[in-house]
Amino acid sequence: MALLAEAERTGSNPSQLIRKSWHVYQEQQQLDDRLAQLESRLTRRVFEIVSAVAGLSDTERQQAMAQAKQQLKGAA
Repeated sequence: MALLAEAERTGSNPSQLIRKSWHVYQEQQQLDDRLAQLESRLTRRVFEIVSAVAGLSDTERQQAMAQAKQQLKGAA
């Protein structure tokens, strides 16, 4: 019922409304994926910057990264 009412309100038909909704959903999923990728890149870059400023060796950096991943996994 709501689909028909919305189609009438917008001057379209139910199939057009469903296609539009599916398109909007797919765009939202793509945006969510891109934001997750951006967050991951930013997290990695910030970690690298903080590691460099702290003067961590490669071994210390790898240990800190493993520890951070564990803590983040536990927080999720």
